[in-house]
Amino acid sequence: MSSIGKENKYQVIVKKLELFGATGIRVAVWGDENGGNDLKWNNGYQGNDGAWYADIEIADHKESGTYHADVYATMKNGASLCVKSIPFEISKPVAEVAIGAYDKESGSFDLIASNIQSPSGVKEIKFPVWLENDPSNTLYWYTAQKQEDGTYKATANIKNHGYAIGTYTSHIYITGKNGVENSLIAGQCEVTPADLSIELNDVSSIGRENRYQIRALNVGVYGALGIRVAVWGDENGGNDLKW
Repeated sequence: MSSIGKENKYQVIVKKLELFGATGIRVAVWGDENGGNDLKWNNGYQGNDGAWYADIEIADHKESGTYHADVYATMKNGASLCVKSIPFEISKPVAEVAIGAYDKESGSFDLIASNIQSPSGVKEIKFPVWLENDPSNTLYWYTAQKQEDGTYKATANIKNHGYAIGTYTSHIYITGKNGVENSLIAGQCEVTPADLSIELNDVSSIGRENRYQIRALNVGVYGALGIRVAVWGDENGGNDLKW
């Protein structure tokens, strides 16, 4: 059995098939991971050199672990004879994951996958992120982007999680170019309330105590689109309330 590429496509080669009085081959392929539910028969074809070939696409199975390729010769009377059983291994894609510190000003934190080991290459990396005590209402999937240094990065933002405060949990899902997927625990990040900055300043242009201005910073981290200010004096019991 020879490999074309890395854990993407395999090829079974049978030579001198005529010695069995056979007219062709079929190859039954399956992985052990889910009990053989991915069984697929691959029809053979004869090359110019007289040998028989059958191609195996791992993307047809999308499993890691031990595979089996049982080679059947088709006899002249139509019967099938198993002439060889070939086991082989397909690895899971893995990576190291780092979660950056929470940035209160932007309401975000980075998720970075590095030291990625996927023989078939990387098709996609995703990070599901949710609030630990409310996964059903706060789950959001982020697709990581490849960086110049070969790492993959996604940036989680609490706006995608209802601006919830607390402990966030993330996993990583790595899919190889052969369709094999693996999930790992990425870790957790503690999201704390943003530090609001609210100031009251006298901005009177003539004299003082004519005009005041409220200045609020970081309210957008809470998902706010703007602010309203209720103002009143104590002198007459608040009858001058104005928004």
